[in-house]
Amino acid sequence: MRTRDKIGLYCFIAFSLFILEESWRIGLGSWHHLGPGFLPFSCAAIIGLFALFLLAAGKGEAVESKEPFFRKKRLTKFFVVLLMCFGYGFALQYIGFVLCTWLFVLISLKTIDPKKWGHAIAISTVAAFVFWLVFDYWLQIQTPQGTWVAAIYERALLWK
Repeated sequence: MRTRDKIGLYCFIAFSLFILEESWRIGLGSWHHLGPGFLPFSCAAIIGLFALFLLAAGKGEAVESKEPFFRKKRLTKFFVVLLMCFGYGFALQYIGFVLCTWLFVLISLKTIDPKKWGHAIAISTVAAFVFWLVFDYWLQIQTPQGTWVAAIYERALLWK
Protein backbone atom coordinates (compact mmCIF):
# COMPACT_ATOMS: atom_id res chain seq x y z
CA MET A 1 0.00 0.00 0.00
CA ARG A 2 1.28 3.44 -0.90
CA THR A 3 2.11 5.94 1.83
CA ARG A 4 -0.51 8.45 0.68
CA ASP A 5 -3.17 5.72 0.89
CA LYS A 6 -2.12 4.97 4.46
CA ILE A 7 -2.22 8.66 5.36
CA GLY A 8 -5.73 8.90 3.93
CA LEU A 9 -6.89 5.90 5.95
CA TYR A 10 -5.35 7.33 9.12
CA CYS A 11 -7.23 10.59 8.46
CA PHE A 12 -10.49 8.64 8.10
CA ILE A 13 -9.81 6.83 11.38
CA ALA A 14 -9.02 10.10 13.17
CA PHE A 15 -12.13 11.76 11.72
CA SER A 16 -14.34 8.84 12.74
CA LEU A 17 -12.90 8.87 16.28
CA PHE A 18 -13.68 12.58 16.54
CA ILE A 19 -17.27 12.04 15.31
CA LEU A 20 -17.69 9.05 17.65
CA GLU A 21 -16.64 11.14 20.65
CA GLU A 22 -18.82 14.12 19.72
CA SER A 23 -21.90 12.02 18.98
CA TRP A 24 -21.40 10.15 22.28
CA ARG A 25 -21.31 13.55 24.00
CA ILE A 26 -24.58 14.57 22.32
CA GLY A 27 -26.26 11.35 23.43
CA LEU A 28 -27.11 8.09 21.72
CA GLY A 29 -30.42 7.48 23.47
CA SER A 30 -31.78 3.96 23.91
CA TRP A 31 -32.93 1.27 21.47
CA HIS A 32 -36.54 2.41 21.78
CA HIS A 33 -35.85 6.16 21.83
CA LEU A 34 -32.85 6.99 19.68
CA GLY A 35 -31.02 10.17 20.53
CA PRO A 36 -29.62 12.78 18.14
CA GLY A 37 -26.14 11.27 18.30
CA PHE A 38 -27.14 7.79 17.17
CA LEU A 39 -26.96 8.35 13.41
CA PRO A 40 -23.58 10.15 13.36
CA PHE A 41 -22.22 7.58 15.82
CA SER A 42 -23.33 4.70 13.58
CA CYS A 43 -21.93 6.27 10.42
CA ALA A 44 -18.62 7.14 12.10
CA ALA A 45 -18.30 3.60 13.47
CA ILE A 46 -18.86 2.12 10.01
CA ILE A 47 -16.37 4.50 8.39
CA GLY A 48 -13.78 3.77 11.08
CA LEU A 49 -14.23 0.01 10.78
CA PHE A 50 -13.90 0.14 7.01
CA ALA A 51 -10.75 2.24 7.29
CA LEU A 52 -9.26 -0.18 9.83
CA PHE A 53 -10.14 -3.14 7.63
CA LEU A 54 -8.56 -1.52 4.55
CA LEU A 55 -5.48 -0.61 6.54
CA ALA A 56 -5.12 -4.18 7.82
CA ALA A 57 -5.84 -5.74 4.43
CA GLY A 58 -3.60 -3.37 2.46
CA LYS A 59 -0.27 -4.99 3.18
CA GLY A 60 0.18 -6.08 -0.44
CA GLU A 61 1.06 -4.09 -3.50
CA ALA A 62 -1.14 -1.23 -4.62
CA VAL A 63 -3.29 -1.94 -7.64
CA GLU A 64 -3.10 0.79 -10.20
CA SER A 65 -5.96 1.44 -12.58
CA LYS A 66 -4.90 0.95 -16.19
CA GLU A 67 -7.49 3.31 -17.61
CA PRO A 68 -7.66 7.03 -16.82
CA PHE A 69 -10.49 8.38 -14.68
CA PHE A 70 -11.48 11.08 -17.15
CA ARG A 71 -12.77 8.71 -19.77
CA LYS A 72 -16.05 9.42 -21.50
CA LYS A 73 -17.70 6.26 -20.11
CA ARG A 74 -16.74 7.04 -16.51
CA LEU A 75 -17.76 10.68 -16.75
CA THR A 76 -21.12 9.66 -18.23
CA LYS A 77 -21.75 7.31 -15.30
CA PHE A 78 -20.71 10.06 -12.88
CA PHE A 79 -23.21 12.52 -14.34
CA VAL A 80 -25.95 9.87 -14.45
CA VAL A 81 -25.44 9.25 -10.71
CA LEU A 82 -25.40 13.00 -10.03
CA LEU A 83 -28.66 13.49 -11.94
CA MET A 84 -30.22 10.51 -10.18
CA CYS A 85 -29.38 11.98 -6.76
CA PHE A 86 -30.98 15.30 -7.66
CA GLY A 87 -33.93 13.51 -9.28
CA TYR A 88 -34.42 11.41 -6.15
CA GLY A 89 -34.70 14.54 -4.05
CA PHE A 90 -37.23 16.15 -6.40
CA ALA A 91 -39.32 13.03 -7.08
CA LEU A 92 -39.51 11.94 -3.45
CA GLN A 93 -42.51 14.11 -2.58
CA TYR A 94 -44.42 13.17 -5.74
CA ILE A 95 -43.98 9.42 -6.04
CA GLY A 96 -43.15 8.54 -2.44
CA PHE A 97 -40.26 7.00 -0.58
CA VAL A 98 -40.74 3.33 -1.47
CA LEU A 99 -41.28 3.76 -5.21
CA CYS A 100 -38.60 6.45 -5.50
CA THR A 101 -36.07 4.26 -3.67
CA TRP A 102 -37.01 1.27 -5.80
CA LEU A 103 -36.51 3.27 -9.01
CA PHE A 104 -33.24 4.77 -7.77
CA VAL A 105 -31.74 1.36 -6.97
CA LEU A 106 -33.09 -0.17 -10.20
CA ILE A 107 -31.67 2.58 -12.41
CA SER A 108 -28.38 2.44 -10.51
CA LEU A 109 -28.10 -1.29 -11.07
CA LYS A 110 -28.89 -0.97 -14.78
CA THR A 111 -26.69 2.03 -15.62
CA ILE A 112 -23.64 2.01 -13.35
CA ASP A 113 -22.76 -1.68 -13.39
CA PRO A 114 -25.35 -3.29 -15.66
CA LYS A 115 -27.13 -6.31 -14.18
CA LYS A 116 -29.74 -8.56 -15.73
CA TRP A 117 -33.30 -7.27 -15.44
CA GLY A 118 -34.39 -10.06 -13.12
CA HIS A 119 -31.49 -9.47 -10.73
CA ALA A 120 -31.94 -5.70 -10.82
CA ILE A 121 -35.67 -5.91 -10.08
CA ALA A 122 -35.15 -8.41 -7.26
CA ILE A 123 -32.35 -6.42 -5.63
CA SER A 124 -34.20 -3.11 -5.91
CA THR A 125 -37.37 -4.67 -4.45
CA VAL A 126 -35.48 -6.11 -1.49
CA ALA A 127 -33.58 -2.84 -0.97
CA ALA A 128 -36.74 -0.71 -1.02
CA PHE A 129 -38.46 -3.11 1.39
CA VAL A 130 -35.48 -3.13 3.78
CA PHE A 131 -35.20 0.68 3.71
CA TRP A 132 -38.95 0.94 4.36
CA LEU A 133 -38.60 -1.48 7.31
CA VAL A 134 -35.70 0.46 8.79
CA PHE A 135 -37.12 3.96 8.41
CA ASP A 136 -40.90 3.52 8.63
CA TYR A 137 -41.23 0.51 10.90
CA TRP A 138 -38.14 0.30 13.12
CA LEU A 139 -37.17 4.00 13.47
CA GLN A 140 -40.78 5.18 12.96
CA ILE A 141 -39.72 8.06 10.75
CA GLN A 142 -42.53 9.40 8.64
CA THR A 143 -41.42 9.00 5.02
CA PRO A 144 -43.13 10.77 2.12
CA GLN A 145 -45.98 8.69 0.70
CA GLY A 146 -46.23 10.62 -2.52
CA THR A 147 -49.17 12.51 -3.91
CA TRP A 148 -50.48 9.50 -5.86
CA VAL A 149 -50.53 7.29 -2.73
CA ALA A 150 -52.26 10.04 -0.77
CA ALA A 151 -54.87 10.39 -3.54
CA ILE A 152 -55.56 6.64 -3.55
CA TYR A 153 -55.78 6.61 0.24
CA GLU A 154 -58.14 9.59 0.20
CA ARG A 155 -60.44 7.91 -2.38
CA ALA A 156 -60.45 4.69 -0.35
CA LEU A 157 -61.63 6.66 2.69
CA LEU A 158 -64.42 8.27 0.64
CA TRP A 159 -65.73 4.86 -0.47
CA LYS A 160 -66.30 3.71 3.09
